[in-house]
Amino acid sequence: MSSYTDIRCFTVSGGRNPNHLISIASALSRRNGSYAGFQTEEPQIEEPLLLFVVNVFESEGAHITFLQSALNDALDAELSRLAEGEVAHRIVLFDDVERRLRASITEFVTFTLKEDNMMNDLGNFTTQLREKLEGSESFYGSSWAPVLNVPNTYHGILGWDTVKAHWDAVRDGPGQEVKDRKEIIDRMLERADICLVHAALQPLAEI
Repeated sequence: MSSYTDIRCFTVSGGRNPNHLISIASALSRRNGSYAGFQTEEPQIEEPLLLFVVNVFESEGAHITFLQSALNDALDAELSRLAEGEVAHRIVLFDDVERRLRASITEFVTFTLKEDNMMNDLGNFTTQLREKLEGSESFYGSSWAPVLNVPNTYHGILGWDTVKAHWDAVRDGPGQEVKDRKEIIDRMLERADICLVHAALQPLAEI
């Protein structure tokens, strides 16, 4: 089922402070369909770290209602308090995204179209990559779609058991399947710039 997915990301000061997640959970009244977590890489990076807050909605109307609500006001105020600099905000119509968000590691990948290239090409390549990734070890599927509020941008959310499982599937592992996936990604990189980050999210209803 498709869902409106509201993704906010920002640089946070003070390292991996669990109180940050608690304060965000409190601001959102621990609503179901809300997730937050810190950037998590292998090897682990030091500061500055990114913090992700993701809210999933069943419809556009539900998302609009949230944006006009006191909960969103409270979230904006809390993120402004925690963020160093701007809070990036992406809205994407994904399918079956919560399975990826509940994985141990969630991969956030954004492709921004280079000049003189077509969004349809990116869409075709993401379809190919999605098909090639099916059957990968420690994989919870992928969701891909254009970003609704940022032009010429495609977003993917993928679920993994570990960061290493991701890199093994697309870069470091043996076999023809890995080579095929890498070839698709290389062709995408000819047409778009990439931003890729891993995060370990927690459902805010459970914090």
